[in-house]
Amino acid sequence: MKNIDQTLNGLWSDYKDLYNTHRFIFALIGGTVVYAVFFFISWTRLDPDFGWHLATGNHILTSGIPRKGIFSYTAVNHSWIDHEWGNDLILAILYNIGGYLLSAAFFAILWTSALMIMGWRRRVWVLFIAALAITPYAGIRPVAWSVFLFAVVLRIIQSKNKKWRWILPLIFLPWANLHAGFIAGLALIIYFAVIEMDLKLLAILLLSGALTLINPYGTSLYLEVARTIFDPVIHNQIIEWSSFLVVDPSKPYIALWIIGFILFEKPRWRRFIGLGPLLLITALIATRNLPFFIVATVGNFDQYVTDIFKRVSFFKLKTLNKFMYLISITLSISVLVFVIVVAFFPLQNRFTGYPVKEVAYLKQHSCNGNLFNDYNYGGFLIWKLPGVPDYIDGRMVTWIDHMNTYLKVMNDPQKYYYGQFSKYDIRCALLSQKMDYKLYRELLQHNWKVVVRDQQGGVLLKQT
Repeated sequence: MKNIDQTLNGLWSDYKDLYNTHRFIFALIGGTVVYAVFFFISWTRLDPDFGWHLATGNHILTSGIPRKGIFSYTAVNHSWIDHEWGNDLILAILYNIGGYLLSAAFFAILWTSALMIMGWRRRVWVLFIAALAITPYAGIRPVAWSVFLFAVVLRIIQSKNKKWRWILPLIFLPWANLHAGFIAGLALIIYFAVIEMDLKLLAILLLSGALTLINPYGTSLYLEVARTIFDPVIHNQIIEWSSFLVVDPSKPYIALWIIGFILFEKPRWRRFIGLGPLLLITALIATRNLPFFIVATVGNFDQYVTDIFKRVSFFKLKTLNKFMYLISITLSISVLVFVIVVAFFPLQNRFTGYPVKEVAYLKQHSCNGNLFNDYNYGGFLIWKLPGVPDYIDGRMVTWIDHMNTYLKVMNDPQKYYYGQFSKYDIRCALLSQKMDYKLYRELLQHNWKVVVRDQQGGVLLKQT
């Protein structure tokens, strides 16, 4: 009982400031603003893999967890490790209950929670900049689970009460079944174990790692993770795995953080082995890691702002609390109204960039043979053309033989297209906005006809 009291007292010590009126109000405002940003992104932006995640979740509901390739006629017997099966199942349940709206609202909560766990006491405008920096990676995406649970693990490790660290293994049990990003959480424990020279953290690491093996694929899950991390095709073909790629919304946060880090971080000789710099390096190696860096450093970012304010007397001027409360309440109401408006009157069509017209045609005119599709449209086809197998989709980027064959067809169709099209009896082709110029030209030269074409892409049929 004494240990329980000590643990509860430690937790209260961590969060007692939350009940300070000012902190609570501004934390509420910050959370509302951040949620509005992430909801807007989730509602208006359709992830290319949304379709196959949803379809996989429905497959799990009816037929169980997949172990072989489904949806694609080129890989029906290919071994498939769906390291996101838990996410897919939850997504299917959410979508079946409340459609895209409920799914967007739920994933916006995940993204918001990830940022607020580490930043609930931070300035509203700092949180806003951080949220904007994460938006290129946000939306209804499985990685939201990893960013959220990464923040939970980091918060527990940094808690004043170290007894809470023994909870960490229980987090990794679901995490390993939701998304392969659990590796980032294990790496986080290793980092603090080395920095603190803490043998207890090593024991927690071993226990956490052991619990990750409780998944449908056992140790094979780690092989899939390794394949994903080290596969050169992924790094060359998938933008999010690109190195030294910083998108515009993320640049202000990174630039300001680097300035603050250089000016204020001490001790200077040890600062480059800090968590922030190491996470920034991982983000430069693969840009998809940037949300982990932002979530982990938002507190440092805010402290750098405080250090700057202390040096500039202008920012020490007092403000009228009543006026600030009025501004805050007005802002919160406006944000809530904005969320409602976006939900029912979207400012952006989430289907922009997807072959809606082409899919409508294929629904009305079934293909006499199999359909060849652009890689980026695979997930959309699985969702919108159920029962029509695709040629390739987002699951298959690590399936080296299939991905390499696809790239050969696209890059050198004169040599490779005929063999593939004959092997699989392909009589229809759905190509991208640029009409995948080489293949498009080759098909036209071999008696194929364009039946639908718009700014998103086009459908070609083989003429008999």
